[in-house]
Amino acid sequence: MKLWRPFAVGSLIIGAILATETGGLSEVRASERTPQKEKPSVSQRAKTADEQARDLQKERAVQLLREALDSSSTIENVGERSLLVSRAAKLIWSHDQPLARFSLSKTFQDVLAQYKDKEVIQSTEKLGRVDAALNRLIATMMQKDTNLAASAQQQLNEMRKEQLKGKSSDPSNKEKLSLAQESLGSNLQKSVELASSILQQGVPWGFPQFLYDLRQADVSSADALYGEGLNILASGRIYRAFDAIQLSAYAFREDMMLLPMPDSGTSGNLQIGILTKKLSPPAYNLNRTLAVGYLVAAQSYFSIQKNVEYR
Repeated sequence: MKLWRPFAVGSLIIGAILATETGGLSEVRASERTPQKEKPSVSQRAKTADEQARDLQKERAVQLLREALDSSSTIENVGERSLLVSRAAKLIWSHDQPLARFSLSKTFQDVLAQYKDKEVIQSTEKLGRVDAALNRLIATMMQKDTNLAASAQQQLNEMRKEQLKGKSSDPSNKEKLSLAQESLGSNLQKSVELASSILQQGVPWGFPQFLYDLRQADVSSADALYGEGLNILASGRIYRAFDAIQLSAYAFREDMMLLPMPDSGTSGNLQIGILTKKLSPPAYNLNRTLAVGYLVAAQSYFSIQKNVEYR
């Protein structure tokens, strides 16, 4: 089995495109410069040497694409693999549809399986690359087979829901947050330290309310802790969109969390639902500095996530 290097991937795709596209162009030019005979002979009806060469070139290009798809599973980088498979599948679709469909499906399943890798889901950068690869494959499926794309999107939505539930109910973070909540009245410093350690891993489901409760005990501690979360958000290292949305509550003194939840439903069409959580903010005026701080951090975060796909 061949191991495809990054530089070979680009050369292979370019070569295949040139081989499949230049044939048609050559045929047009040949017809323009070749005068038609009134009564073509048998030999003239036969394929010319140039036509045979073009057909052979196309066959070789298709074979190159087949080899690329067959060996694509050896590429460890999910971005490179999804890019190769997506482009090769589109080029070979009219020549070998079963192989193109199988390659897209298999690659999607292999990449989707990384959602179960703890090392991946704990890294915003790695998870962002996985998401980008999956979305690229779904986009290619959508161009060729909408049913295949709908099925893939539903699987991705279900996997994201499981991952989101698992993250929000992580026993260690849940226990830490509960202990931090209990310590607010007896040991404020311990409570803040526990909450700070939680923020290094993510923003759990009950954290916005904890910040509100901490603010009632000590405004400066709550603002400082929130600042830690914004710094992590701006770095784009750990948090996901779920965390970014939750952090918005404290800056804008929100009394309810609204979290979008994608769902393909039974029809296969993507729908967006809303998961709500009631909050009880203390009475205080909107802090412009905190609000601007959140907006700047969120902009930095989403800019980094946007560029993840191209790394």
